[in-house]
Formats: sequence, C-alpha cells, structure tokens
Amino acid sequence: MKHTEGPWRQGDGSRVIEGKFEGEWIHLANVGGVRWRGGDSKNKRYQVEMEANCQLMLAAPTMLEALESVLDDISTVAVWSAEEPLVNSLSTCTRSMVHAAIVKAKGQEK
Repeated sequence: MKHTEGPWRQGDGSRVIEGKFEGEWIHLANVGGVRWRGGDSKNKRYQVEMEANCQLMLAAPTMLEALESVLDDISTVAVWSAEEPLVNSLSTCTRSMVHAAIVKAKGQEK
C-alpha cells in the first residue's frame, strides 16, 4: 500500500487534510464534521479534539520518515554494540516497536 507523499497541509477549513498528487493539491480526508447535541461546552471540547486529530494526521508523513531513519540508526547501533547486552537489548526492544509502527503505518499488518 502506498500513501500520498508528504508534506500534507490543512485545506480550506481547519479539519481538511490535503496532499499533492501529480503536482496538484487534492483532498485526502475530513476530520470530524458533526456537531454534538450537548451544548456549547461539549461542542468546544469536540472541536478542540478534532483539531488535535487533524494536526496528528498532518504530521504522519514526517513521523513515518523519522521512524524509518530511527530504524536504520538503531540497526547500526545494535550491530556496533553487540558486545554490550544492555544497549543491544534496548536496541532490540526499540527496533521492534519502531518496526511495528512502520508496518502499521504502511498497512502491512497481517
């Protein structure tokens, strides 16, 4: 599965995600879009949370790139420090977590 390359941006409206496809900005996703029937206080909290979700999605391509870089670095440290059990153990644990996040982000989970 291939995602739209970053960077992504907020489109018109604060909860629209856009990315470039063949040089043009296209609509990728809406975040939220409904109003609670619970008064202004609940609506305000909902709006704040949807904005935070939007910011997290905007950061996704950058985070994936960073995790891929970290995985490369961890692999190098694990090889270099094979004689140091604590460092190697930490590297193995961290490598597993980072690898799992990358697999999930790329839709490669089984």
